Amino acid sequence: MSASEFLKREIEQAMEQVAGDLEEVVSATITGSFDSARSLDAIADIDVVVVVEPLTTTTFQKCREHFSRALADVVEQHGLSLVVNDTLGPRKLDAPGTAVLHLMMYSPDSHRDHVLASPLTCFDWQRSRRWFKNSLAEIFPCPLLQPRHLAQARRGAGDYLADLAAGELSFRRIEFVDQRLLEVPCRQPMTMRDRLEFGYHVMKFLMLNFLKLIARQNLALTAQEISERYFREMPAHRELLEPLFLELTRRKTIRDFAALPEQCQSLLELFLQTFQQQFAEEFQQKARSFWWFRHAATPLSRGPRRFVGSTDLSIDEQQPSPPVAWKQVPWSDVTWISSPLRRATESIELLRRTYPESPAFISTDERLRELNYGACEGLTVDATRQQFPELFDAWTRGEDPAFPGGDCTADLETRLDAFVTELTESSISHGVIATHQGVLRVLLARHLGIARADAFRLEIPHLYPIEMMVTPRYGSFVNLSQELEPRLFARDRWGLSRAYRPPVGASR
Repeated sequence: MSASEFLKREIEQAMEQVAGDLEEVVSATITGSFDSARSLDAIADIDVVVVVEPLTTTTFQKCREHFSRALADVVEQHGLSLVVNDTLGPRKLDAPGTAVLHLMMYSPDSHRDHVLASPLTCFDWQRSRRWFKNSLAEIFPCPLLQPRHLAQARRGAGDYLADLAAGELSFRRIEFVDQRLLEVPCRQPMTMRDRLEFGYHVMKFLMLNFLKLIARQNLALTAQEISERYFREMPAHRELLEPLFLELTRRKTIRDFAALPEQCQSLLELFLQTFQQQFAEEFQQKARSFWWFRHAATPLSRGPRRFVGSTDLSIDEQQPSPPVAWKQVPWSDVTWISSPLRRATESIELLRRTYPESPAFISTDERLRELNYGACEGLTVDATRQQFPELFDAWTRGEDPAFPGGDCTADLETRLDAFVTELTESSISHGVIATHQGVLRVLLARHLGIARADAFRLEIPHLYPIEMMVTPRYGSFVNLSQELEPRLFARDRWGLSRAYRPPVGASR
């Protein structure tokens, strides 16, 4: 083991010790290049994401002090001085003879908010192999990437290019006002190093995140692998753009920040332009969209949560107006498909009254029915727990038992998979599909990489469109709107302290 590898191990052990000693620390995760590298060579920062409960001025300062003191003791024995960077963003503070602790602190709720606002970053963090106490996914999971994430990222490649053109670095400083955490936007002039690293990150992370999207995996790839795979999928101007990416990678690796490669700015702009054109062609121009939704509310939607599957209820006579998100649908060109149950077909008629230009014909499909709850049909969750405690015991063990005389989740998955395969292979250009909460939980879990045992946590609002996009080359994706996603991932249903409930959940 080299001296550098030994130092890396000592740093990891020191952070694990601090995380274990501080009861306020819920999770500590080492991310970035430090996590994946064998030694400290060519690593700019030691990136650590710490989730603290509660996150106050006192706990923030306490964690900062304990982590920095523990790491300072380690690195000073190796002739280095410690610098602490507790800002959020790409600010670099390292210099010869220093080790930089980039300490990023969140509460469980602010981590959830960060996952929803910055899924590309958080998805990468979630891949880390080095975490203490609890993983970030246990605090709040970052699902698989969606096409919207690359098109509408909070800090997209265009923002970084604008910073590069302006010669300014954007980051966020943490402040507390009345014990409330605020992220204060800051800017500072870029160094040549900042400019080169920005160019590198603009290319690397857009390319890598695209590959993660189409692979439906949290990939870890070398620069050479990224380049080969990306330009195989997105070949436009490869002869100009691939050499730029490899040269930026080379200079970053050897820490040659003397100057930018020739025509760097114009080639980065070309890269972004060609990415947007090729991405739009596949995910917009050639794609078909199917908008799924949960039927409108019924009289049993109020009151205690209960299992309602085969009971053929009508929807409430008084319904709120359909969400404005439905306006995106090309109504004259849709095909209606519905569960045969009345609450689904009546919900389509409700939408047709709002959008009369839509076709009149509605086809039904038995595979879109709600789960068959068997002997539990109509029972509240509490009553079911009393009468069939063995069901809840099995769910707690992560099993998938069938309801007495009814279905298990795997039964629903089988029929829904068959329906989705048939739908994606059909010639239907666009469709609107009325179904039930259990069906939609399975659909979303399949597309977002959510474990079967956690699908019940998804809270599906009534009458809200959920877009499933079908692409010619890469298959189907769900594309959740920024308004819908926080409602699906409700605060009280995800996280370490959440009580376990049925995997498909009570349907109403």
